[in-house]
Amino acid sequence: MKKLSLIWRIVLIGCLSLALVPQFSEAQCLEEQGAWPYGPSSAVLTFEDWVYFGDGATLVVGVISPDPQPSYANEVALPAPVSDLALYLDTLYVAVGEAGVILFDISDRENPIQIGSYDTGGSAQGLAYVASKLFVADGEGGLVILNVNDPAAISAYSTTATSDDALDVALKSPYVFVALGHDGVKVYDVSDLTTPVLKRTISTSDAQGLTRKVNTLLVSDYTGGLRLIDITDPVTASEISHYTGCTAKDSLVDGDTVYIAAFSGGIDIVDISTPASPTHLADFDTGHYSRKLAKRLNTLYVAHSTGGIRAVDVSTPASPSNDGAYITPGQTRGLAIDGTNLFLSNGFVGMQNLDVADPANPGTAGETWETTGFIKSVVVDSSLHRAYLLDSGLSTFDVVDVSDPDGESRLGSFSPITGYGLAVAGSYAYIAKYSSGFEILDISNLASISSVGNLSPSANPVSVVVDGNYAYLMAGYSGVILVDVSTPSSPTEIGSYDTVGYSYFGVVSGSKLYLAAGTDGLVILDISTPASPSLVGSVSVGGTAKHIVLDGTTAYLSMGSSGVAVVDISDPSNPEFLRSVSGTTSSEAAVVSGSSLFVADLDAGLDVFEIVSDCSIFSDGFESGNFSGWSSSAGAK
Repeated sequence: MKKLSLIWRIVLIGCLSLALVPQFSEAQCLEEQGAWPYGPSSAVLTFEDWVYFGDGATLVVGVISPDPQPSYANEVALPAPVSDLALYLDTLYVAVGEAGVILFDISDRENPIQIGSYDTGGSAQGLAYVASKLFVADGEGGLVILNVNDPAAISAYSTTATSDDALDVALKSPYVFVALGHDGVKVYDVSDLTTPVLKRTISTSDAQGLTRKVNTLLVSDYTGGLRLIDITDPVTASEISHYTGCTAKDSLVDGDTVYIAAFSGGIDIVDISTPASPTHLADFDTGHYSRKLAKRLNTLYVAHSTGGIRAVDVSTPASPSNDGAYITPGQTRGLAIDGTNLFLSNGFVGMQNLDVADPANPGTAGETWETTGFIKSVVVDSSLHRAYLLDSGLSTFDVVDVSDPDGESRLGSFSPITGYGLAVAGSYAYIAKYSSGFEILDISNLASISSVGNLSPSANPVSVVVDGNYAYLMAGYSGVILVDVSTPSSPTEIGSYDTVGYSYFGVVSGSKLYLAAGTDGLVILDISTPASPSLVGSVSVGGTAKHIVLDGTTAYLSMGSSGVAVVDISDPSNPEFLRSVSGTTSSEAAVVSGSSLFVADLDAGLDVFEIVSDCSIFSDGFESGNFSGWSSSAGAK
């Protein structure tokens, strides 16, 4: 066969390129604009008179001397939430999930200076350091071993795939122990750093964290408590004992005392002076979800996934007591906007008020509406400057005056009521209560809010949207329940629509209901006849759709760790998935204001995207097939 001439090769390559390149629509797309990078605390480390901890996507430096209660000293913004910390001399190693590992010089304790970084390829969760080598439990990326002798030129010795996500590591040379959740603990021989060799698997229920004490490995087993493993010979490792008194995310050993981060159980304290028979000494309710532990002198520091850092006096381990706290913004679950004030529901912390006049630089606008409960939902009435809060921890519905960000006050309250989703329309508040059904509150008189209607629908509602005389209850795998609320005292179920995926949230526009339907992606229903909803169109978005917001002919769907999906809905019968945009850790909810999309990020505070109309990646028109700016000839040898 004759060779193709050069010009025909160019034409053929051009045609193939056009076939392979995605043809982008002119619909709106997103560019990262800014962030308010605060969230749960999942890592903590003490060093001399200082405590270093993660606060969402920030590294916070606190002073803990002479007062053991942490006080703020400094912070450094990071590209992703902090998941673990390790220290050697004046170098702090920070695991930042999908952003890999970042190294800081802390010779000036108060002012960390970045000196290196490495993208591990997975999601860095746990760290262990020895002799210029950093061992990384890299989530889905497995076990990664790095050469960090020169922080400015970090390189990898090896990357080893694991059977489940690698969550933590511990060392006993020449062996490495890797916690793999339900797949237990794997033992690798790393005599050759470039080729780790699997030597043994230690069975556990759900291995989350690893701590070594000489020849004993303590495994924090989330569903199985604390396991003590004899690793005198790691290849023949065997269980010594099993303490089942708590869930376990992490542990810290001090002599014969073990402190266990027991997640919702606070902390458990156990005596292991007789390893074969661990003895419960005490437990202490820290009020939040404990994740990681550090200790200095007689104070235990507990990192919480929803409540900052708690200091606990353990001078007498059998009688721990509260020693103070440094409360940080918690899990960002919901948001609402009033002009340039953005209100975030932050779990145990309360409602945070941000000024977003400059969307690229969100800042605190006023006081935090603090709570001892758990704020799950927030709705704002811009015309009345009121925020409506659903506090699932205290089982209350609150109405707050937010006209003055520095002087927010409660206007009314109703309890007990525990709910998952909230909608407000006119003089009524509508609450989706999951297994407790659906309830309607009369809020016309804030001094005397009352319950006026209840319904036990055919499925458990997780969220609600109201339009006119109808409420639409999103009910997970049971789809959507349609309810006539024209008579609030007597809500009546009139229809339903079953979805294959999990219906998380919905938005009504005209005669259409747009659903964030989990793995189903975007589902659009015709609700012109509410009792008989019908499918108009649907499209998969490559992730699990949890929330949806509409902006003209564009829908934005929050997809947790998969980011935000952009869908063209100009033709509802044929919605077109355009692209997904990364930049979120765990997107939960979203709202559009002006040309900005604000996304509540469960683990990393608030992500802000600018909505732009020019989606070109290149400036030469390549996506559209416009080659006018390209050279018409090419040379080849």
